[in-house]
Amino acid sequence: MSISYRLLSRAVSAEYDVQLVIPACCGNIASGDLSPPPLGTPVVARPFTPVTSVATDLAQAAAAKDGDTRVIAWAGAGRTHSDEGLAAVSAAAERNDDVLYVCYDNEIIGDPNGEHSPAMPTADEVRRGDILTIMAARGAPYAASINLADPADTMRKMKHALDTRGFRFLQVLSPCPTGWKSEPSESMELIRLAVESGLFPIIEIFDGHRYVINVEPDLCAESLEKYLDSQGRFADGGVSLEKIQAGILEDWEELRARAEVLLRVFADRASLRGMR
Repeated sequence: MSISYRLLSRAVSAEYDVQLVIPACCGNIASGDLSPPPLGTPVVARPFTPVTSVATDLAQAAAAKDGDTRVIAWAGAGRTHSDEGLAAVSAAAERNDDVLYVCYDNEIIGDPNGEHSPAMPTADEVRRGDILTIMAARGAPYAASINLADPADTMRKMKHALDTRGFRFLQVLSPCPTGWKSEPSESMELIRLAVESGLFPIIEIFDGHRYVINVEPDLCAESLEKYLDSQGRFADGGVSLEKIQAGILEDWEELRARAEVLLRVFADRASLRGMR
């Protein structure tokens, strides 16, 4: 999460006037009294679910004032993927509110002990929640997943999201050493393993329909096994490597098909427009 903050601060630089809204989460601590505000901007701290509504209000006020302010909502998986958070995020995307929502996806509900969230690959019969597809279905102008192990691509996506108007959504895989029971020094390696195994697809979706796959993973079972074994939260044997791997392969088959079909549909539409 702290690395995400740092990279976002570089993307913001001096180009944008930014307002940041954070719910009750670890991100709030990092942005408050324990350290200087990460983006050099005031931070609105809100309890739990109202973060998206507050960000929308700030965006509307900014539009009435000057139209140049970028409002950023920053929250973890628990405040984003869970039912209580997802309803507000989905509604904001459907309204196309001028908000950049950044989910530092720690795959858990962080309070009090790293509990299950829809983003967590623990339930054998339930696949990891695909929140980017939900954002696409709502017609968000820009939705993307971010690989922090690739700083150049991370910065490119953050800058694009800042330049775009309307609702934008960035999903950042963010290992939580406390909740994952992993070594802090291995966090970047865990991200790499999640990307290599295909568990965390690195993609962009433009205007709800144009899919771009940024990284073609190895879909390596060994990488997935190392990812799971490196985290104490899976030590009780409550996950099935085979079932998770099968779900990943099926997800990628669907993702590639969706990207190809949508590209073909919009190419055909462009061709028809040219004939007119």
